[in-house]
Amino acid sequence: TEATQVYADELYYFRSWMENRMSMSQAELDKFSCERLVSERTPPTFLWHCVGDASVPVVNSILYSQAMAKHGRPFALHIYHLGGHGMATADEQSYRSLTPSPDAIHACRVTKEWMPTLFHWLKDLFQRDETRI
Repeated sequence: TEATQVYADELYYFRSWMENRMSMSQAELDKFSCERLVSERTPPTFLWHCVGDASVPVVNSILYSQAMAKHGRPFALHIYHLGGHGMATADEQSYRSLTPSPDAIHACRVTKEWMPTLFHWLKDLFQRDETRI
């Protein structure tokens, strides 16, 4: 499908970038492919990612989520249309570490919802089945 091709293109771009930046072999690159490490024993995982992250392509979180689904592991994935790498808690302290701009302020307002979303997800995950705690 078209979406699969987009992911494949982005993954190819990322791996090419890593090869050029770090002179890594394919075997070494594979060590950085976290989705290859997912198994039936991987703990529940909450992922959030900003499309504008110039350091880590959003496809990495998508691939990890796909691996979690393949192995039947609980996960949540939230992709935000604003923000970049290192948004942290997206609060006042996080904003101060970013380059000050109206865009950075707006990105923090948008992405700050990840923490309450995480708390709701965890509550739902562990209150449904008390034996998992």
